[in-house]
Amino acid sequence: KVLPKDSVLLDLGAGQSDFAELTKAFNVCAVDFYPYPGVHVVCNFEDGLTFKDASVDVVVLANVLEHVREPNALLRECHRILKPGGVLLGTVPFMIQIHQRPYDFYRYTHMNLEYMLPKHAFKNVSVIPVSNLYALLFNVTTSFFMAVIRKAKYTLVYRIAWKIVRIKFALFRRFFEKRSSDADSPLGYLFKAYK
Repeated sequence: KVLPKDSVLLDLGAGQSDFAELTKAFNVCAVDFYPYPGVHVVCNFEDGLTFKDASVDVVVLANVLEHVREPNALLRECHRILKPGGVLLGTVPFMIQIHQRPYDFYRYTHMNLEYMLPKHAFKNVSVIPVSNLYALLFNVTTSFFMAVIRKAKYTLVYRIAWKIVRIKFALFRRFFEKRSSDADSPLGYLFKAYK
């Protein structure tokens, strides 16, 4: 479905507007709990959203659901503010280290998303795994080395080892990327649902 250029797009958890280039064709309202540059509305999602019922064409939740204590409440609010036929677009991580402490509460599977979204009256739900063997291995290896380097007595030795491992990853990148992705070991998921 192609959206008209005058569509109102609400970017919840916009942060520092990483997706500004993709969303600039729409009337974007960037919302976050922190007043980053470019954020139009500062609010705590857990207190509800300060938008009228059926006032938004698109809601984007890019890596937000895992940081909300009550994701079901946020999904209800998203449904409330979407116009009939409006779309909810989002991403969630799955295999990723704990991040943005102390606000990292959940990891989602496709089964959970396929259950949660219709529960809040969303229709035509589609969930797509984001899987890349190279990125998965690199992510896990990076997390391991960063944890070891932070706590290691012989930091220089581990930094040198990490440099060697990164070089090997670079050399074998094409090999890993040509291998089929594993939908049971995703980095995360993309989801789309309609009101």
